[in-house]
Amino acid sequence: MDLNHFFDHTTLNRAASKQEVDQVVKEARDNHFYSVVVNSKWVSYVSEQLLLSPVKTICMITTDATNDKIIEVNEAIKDGAEELSVLLNIDELKAGHYEIVYAEINALVATAHQAGTLLTVMIATDCLTDKEIVTASQIIADTNADYIGMAIGTSSYGVSVHKLALVTAAVADCIKIKIIGNIQNTIEAETMIAIGAERLGANDSMAIIGKA
Repeated sequence: MDLNHFFDHTTLNRAASKQEVDQVVKEARDNHFYSVVVNSKWVSYVSEQLLLSPVKTICMITTDATNDKIIEVNEAIKDGAEELSVLLNIDELKAGHYEIVYAEINALVATAHQAGTLLTVMIATDCLTDKEIVTASQIIADTNADYIGMAIGTSSYGVSVHKLALVTAAVADCIKIKIIGNIQNTIEAETMIAIGAERLGANDSMAIIGKA
């Protein structure tokens, strides 16, 4: 399986130098990765570097309050982001305030889609029970977001497979799924894709494909 086009090649270090960002861009372009994921500081620069390339520019939204997220989304779109990733509000989810979680995501989806930009909503799965992961996934799917991003953190391979299977069973017919982080090798990557992941987010994409 040609894995390269599944990868969102990621660098989110705000202290990264221009040379480090250039290296990530070069790796993505040379290896035909799907995208480069950066924070808002680098969106304009990266989108310019990828202007004539099929590699997409994705911005990770890092603000917390809903209004601040909307402002950052609009700025990232203006700077050239073709896709956006935002974190689901874990505190409100755990408090059972599902209508607040839905309303925030819905507002962000509407803002992104108005500009023709895709939106991924990320779930920090390490922080959630299985039931909460399924609930979060169903809320995201109901908003017409484009992707659920499962941030698997330090979860073991077996735990990650279990969590992906949960989400796939719950919402795979309604929304696309990404796995983000802690994929160690091509076998794990191929397994995640076979279960239902359509994209793979990693800052060590080169190591996974054996080119580190």
